[in-house]
Amino acid sequence: MGNSQCCKSVDTSPDEAEAMPTLETWPAAGTLKTLIEVPAVSGGNTVEERMYKVNLVKSGGQKLGLDVDYMAERGVLPILEIKGGLAEQWNKDNPSRKMNRGDSVVEVNGVRGNVALMLERCKADAILELTVCKCLTYGHLVADLAKLILAKGCGPIM
Repeated sequence: MGNSQCCKSVDTSPDEAEAMPTLETWPAAGTLKTLIEVPAVSGGNTVEERMYKVNLVKSGGQKLGLDVDYMAERGVLPILEIKGGLAEQWNKDNPSRKMNRGDSVVEVNGVRGNVALMLERCKADAILELTVCKCLTYGHLVADLAKLILAKGCGPIM
């Protein structure tokens, strides 16, 4: 109905098919590493390097200063921006466990997996213990997948 062209396949002629690269024509796995340096996984290679606790105490009407991306389907709250408040003060006081854009809040005061309840805890509780995971965004995950493919010399061609 309506748009009959969207799923229409286009046949490739035998001459065009022969000109398309095959898996055998791609560089060998060993040469890929020399073409591009393969860095470590974003945020660290172990759970201890990637996950950290943040303790914030709200008093005197202070704002958290976290701009997060809320989607009910997600189980985490990706940090979009640090906007002053307690989050910025935490970062100044704890440079080794600094919250950054691209990190995600995965737990708030023991609540995990339900972002609506996590946000409610952030609003209602005076003392917050956040569990934060470094570099847990789509962009970081795609970059890490590309690194893994290069390191292992296999996987989908991107």
